[in-house]
Amino acid sequence: MKNIQGWAHLCFFSPFADNDGAFCEFRGHVISKGNDLNTTNTTTFGIAGAHLPNHKDPYQNDCMDPILFYQTTIKNYDSSISTTIKDTLLVRRVAQDDAAGLYTETYDNQDKQKLIFETEKFLVGSKAIEHVKKYLGQDILKEIKEKYNNNNNNNTNEEEEEEEIIVCMGNIQINI
Repeated sequence: MKNIQGWAHLCFFSPFADNDGAFCEFRGHVISKGNDLNTTNTTTFGIAGAHLPNHKDPYQNDCMDPILFYQTTIKNYDSSISTTIKDTLLVRRVAQDDAAGLYTETYDNQDKQKLIFETEKFLVGSKAIEHVKKYLGQDILKEIKEKYNNNNNNNTNEEEEEEEIIVCMGNIQINI
C-alpha cells in the first residue's frame, strides 16, 4: 500500500441544478513529499473525480447529512518513478457545502484504500477562474462548458463560469 501525504488543490466544475449542490466533476493536483515530509523530494499526482448520482450509501439514515459520491482516479505524473500509480476509489463529500472536504469510509473501497482531504482555503468567482487557468490550463473551462452545457452556444460568459467553479485547497492523505 502506498501512503501519499501532502497538499492538494481540487477544482470543482459545473454544479447540477437542484441536486444537493453536487458538482459534476473535480480535477486537481496532489503534491506529496513522500514518507518524510521534511525532504525536498516531491512527487506530483493528478486527481480527478466524477460524480456518481445514483450511488447510495447502504448505511445512510435520514438524520445524517446528505452525501455525494465521486469515483476518483489518482495518477502519478513523476516520470522518474518506474511504476505508475493509477488507482480509483470511491470518495464522499458532504452535500450543500461548497467548502466540504473529501473522505472515504472503510467499507467503500477494497484493500482499505483511504483518502482524507480537508479544505483550508477556498476560492470562488474570478479568483477560482484564474486559479483554474493557471494550474489546469486555459482550455479546461471550454472543455467543461461543452461537456455539461446542453446549449451549444460558444459564448464565454465569465459571470456564468464564476457560478460553476470552486477551488478547494488543503492537506490530503491517501492510502492506495
